[in-house]
Amino acid sequence: MYSAEKFMSNYPINKIESIDIEKLRKGIFLWAFHVDKIPPHVGISIDGFYFSMKVSDCDFKLEVETVYQAIQRKKIPSFVVPFKNVGTLGELQDIFREYGSKIREGESCMTPVLQFLGEKEELLLEELLTKLFQLEKMDVVFGLNLSIDYQRIPYYTFDQVQIHIQNLKDVKRG
Repeated sequence: MYSAEKFMSNYPINKIESIDIEKLRKGIFLWAFHVDKIPPHVGISIDGFYFSMKVSDCDFKLEVETVYQAIQRKKIPSFVVPFKNVGTLGELQDIFREYGSKIREGESCMTPVLQFLGEKEELLLEELLTKLFQLEKMDVVFGLNLSIDYQRIPYYTFDQVQIHIQNLKDVKRG
C-alpha cells in the first residue's frame, strides 16, 4: 500500500505491480501514458472499454486490448490504476459524448475523467491520485514498460499542460 504523498511528483512511487490484459477487462481503470514525460496523457476504461480525449479526436469505447497492445508494441511507459465504486459505462459514455470529439480551450485529457469521478475542479494527475488514495477509491498502481528505476511522475503545472495542448494543435494545423 502507498502513502498518499508518494504519488506527488516530488516523492517516489516505491512499488508498482505488474498486470495482464485479463485483469483490465473488468472494472474501472485510470490509464496514464508517457509517465516519464511532461505532461503524461490520461484515459479511463470501464468493463473493457477505453475512453480518452485528445487534441485531434476522442477515443470512444475502444476495446482495452487495442490500447494495451499499442502500449506494449510501442513500449510506452505507462501505468494503470483501478478505482473502486465510481460509476457506470453509460455514465462514462454520456460524459465523453458531452465533450465532443476533441479537447477544447481550457480543458485537458483529464477534464472528462475528473467529471466522471465527481471532481469539480481541474486536477493534475498526481493530485488526482493523491485524492483518490485519501478517499480510499484506489490502493494499487500497475505498471507497463516502466524502467526498473522508475520512481515518480515528472513535476509539471497546468500551464505546461495547456502549452503542450496548444503546441499539438499548432502541429496539427501546420
